[in-house]
Amino acid sequence: MGVFSKDKDFPGPFLDGWRKVVAKFSTEDMSSAMAYIMAVREESEVNTIKKASQVTVDVFSKYLKEQIMDIIDNDKVKGQAKLISCEKLHKQFYFQSVKHSKIAEGVENAISDKKYVHNLDASQIDLCYPAIVQSGGNYKLKFSHTSDKENVHFGAIVCSFGARYKSYCSNIVRTMLVNPSEQIQSIYGLLVSVEEHICAELKEGAKLSDIYVSAVTMVRNESPNLVDKLTKNFGFITGIEFREGSLMIAPNCDAVVKKGMVFNVNIGLTGLENKDASDKKGKNVALFIGDTILVTSDGGTLLTPSKKKIKNIAIFLKDAESEEDEKENSLPDPESLGRGKRSAIIEQKLRQDTTAEEKRKRHQKQLMQKMNEEALRRIKEGVDFKEEVKVRKAPVSYKSPGQLPRESEVRQLKIYVDKKYETIILPVFGVPVPFHIATVKNISTSVEGDYTYLRINFFHPGASVGKDGFGFQTSPDATFLKEL
Repeated sequence: MGVFSKDKDFPGPFLDGWRKVVAKFSTEDMSSAMAYIMAVREESEVNTIKKASQVTVDVFSKYLKEQIMDIIDNDKVKGQAKLISCEKLHKQFYFQSVKHSKIAEGVENAISDKKYVHNLDASQIDLCYPAIVQSGGNYKLKFSHTSDKENVHFGAIVCSFGARYKSYCSNIVRTMLVNPSEQIQSIYGLLVSVEEHICAELKEGAKLSDIYVSAVTMVRNESPNLVDKLTKNFGFITGIEFREGSLMIAPNCDAVVKKGMVFNVNIGLTGLENKDASDKKGKNVALFIGDTILVTSDGGTLLTPSKKKIKNIAIFLKDAESEEDEKENSLPDPESLGRGKRSAIIEQKLRQDTTAEEKRKRHQKQLMQKMNEEALRRIKEGVDFKEEVKVRKAPVSYKSPGQLPRESEVRQLKIYVDKKYETIILPVFGVPVPFHIATVKNISTSVEGDYTYLRINFFHPGASVGKDGFGFQTSPDATFLKEL
């Protein structure tokens, strides 16, 4: 009799009786065989996993990555992040004291926030495992690890989490590097190349053990000393079960890849030494990257397309003194243009370039210059200079029908307020019709018995309006609606 040996026995008189009846049978574990049969996903399952992957990418890009940028940029707490540079001392980083566990808790809240998750049922979204954030030399590249209460350290920051949608899992792993040395950058580049190689090798008919061996061979040919530092496996089948232990990209798994399988590919290096680090915590470095991959006829297709090249995850910090020295003593190198001058994620400028006081003074200077120019013009012309008042264009709720919300209230012909486009959608003759709030004069309600009457008055010719009229331009042949 085939059984799932890892499933725990459940208590109760019915199962006690069942176990007595089947005790005479010999049993064999069928977990691996059934897992292999179920590993090929149907089209509906693939679509669900794609939605889970999209949630993972959105939360990572719009929340987790931004949170780490906020810590580095010191956008939230003034004065807590400082870069101290002395002539005879190495640079040291003192930063906003944010714990790993605090960031992980934020991720758990973000997956149910409509700001980051769009057009999906939030009640069906959950985490596959608690988000993991690691830094400061203490790294364990396992998904069973939990985020500790140590503060984020500026070195290698390993972030991993996965969203589960309608019970189907996804996953993403990224390592963000602050001021990485040339050696660490080179090793990270190799790691990305190996992951891309694994994804390309996930073709129908390939053996998982062969893929593992080819990846190790690639590392051995490039840097033999890194082979012993690799993770024990390079990923596993995922789906309703986050990790299928019998189907892993490992040396002892000879399972054959089939079209429709979904893999959680992840590869990492531990025990790397950063000789350029200025403190003890920065000496020990780990690198870890991972993605959700769908096997197609052409190879692995990336379902978590968040950029992971060195130019996208590296953060370079330099003080003003070193930048001035570079300007005076050297010409810009086209290949490394901008490197070292950015202190945020590449292609995103540091939010806090100047203090609030400097911004205020600069703005005051601009206002004074503008006032002087206007005064000089009035004196020259000898008459009061009147600035032409710009008439606002007619308000437009949606430029195309595709922007109309797909919320259930709209489909059910209920009154719906679209805050994003500042529009009220009302049912008129069985059709949802948008009205921009700029056209609404006022709204009143009256209750008569069991019924509530809602009256919406619009701006129209003949209605009492302010001195500026409607506040927007109208067409001569426009048709006005007085009230609903």
